[in-house]
Amino acid sequence: MGTAKQSIRQVLAENVAKLKARRDWTQAQIASRGGLSQTHVGNVLRAEVNPTTEILEGLSRAFGIPEWLLLVPNLPVELLDSNEVPAMLQTWLALRLPR
Repeated sequence: MGTAKQSIRQVLAENVAKLKARRDWTQAQIASRGGLSQTHVGNVLRAEVNPTTEILEGLSRAFGIPEWLLLVPNLPVELLDSNEVPAMLQTWLALRLPR
């Protein structure tokens, strides 16, 4: 039987939680680094809000990764917290796009 598809809220919450734990940050540290309120960060971690572009931008700024990477499900935290996936995508695009 297949697994249920995660909502964007759930994927974002999971990825933020993984990064938070990996870096041993508090919600307040994420909020401060991302220019967000601690309430927004808590709501994201509990998957209680639909992510706005402002929230995604703030979280991206806090963690220093592209916004879209926060929405990729099931990435190991080692890939989520590195530039490997964006670099692989850039390489793939360079090979695929006509010159």
